[in-house]
Amino acid sequence: MIVSSWNMRGFNRASKHGFISKFLRSQKVDILAVLETRVQKSKMGKICTDYFSEWKYLENYDKSSNGRIWVFYKPDLKVTTEIIEENFVHLKVRGGEDCQITVVYGSNDEVVRRQTYAQMKSIQTSNEAWLVLGDFNAILAASEASNGTPPGSSGQDFLDWIDEMQLEEHKVAGECFTWVNKQTRNPIARKLDRIFTNSHWLTKFPGSYASTITPGTHSDHCGLLLNSI
Repeated sequence: MIVSSWNMRGFNRASKHGFISKFLRSQKVDILAVLETRVQKSKMGKICTDYFSEWKYLENYDKSSNGRIWVFYKPDLKVTTEIIEENFVHLKVRGGEDCQITVVYGSNDEVVRRQTYAQMKSIQTSNEAWLVLGDFNAILAASEASNGTPPGSSGQDFLDWIDEMQLEEHKVAGECFTWVNKQTRNPIARKLDRIFTNSHWLTKFPGSYASTITPGTHSDHCGLLLNSI
């Protein structure tokens, strides 16, 4: 199973629709989360009909008026929504490689991120393989920022949540920094996009590997691509 997430920083342009549609086909992606779409709900249907007609999809408009999280998945998978919130969705996947997946968008607001961590503590995965991925909008060490900015209390909040949920960060090949501000005078890059798994994932998918995908002009974030093998 191949799973991907990508913060597109807006998903209204046809060029982005075409880029992601081609990406899904070329990489044979089974499940893709598009973050920070900024698309009005009334426009989603046409976008999906024009570019993603072969996919099933879900969204979180009931919790986020701008549809912060869209998830596309192949129709041969049975994907059920267990929890939908403004900044994360938790899914149960059936159809060959049973697992649970949480897609996360970390708010720019540190207080809201803490609220999201607290909400995610309600997730119950039992003994199932669990994958957590997305844009967490937080760093864990000064080395994860190109200008060496220390993470401060937000980094500790993030680390505490990781420890409490008993997650391990999945190795990701490719770019060290997954976000750049694209400013020529004061360029800054950070590692904001990540993949985590629990111990059951590592046992079930020992060959699981992941990499970043270069965004080109379509976003200021790299995409994340994981193959469970």
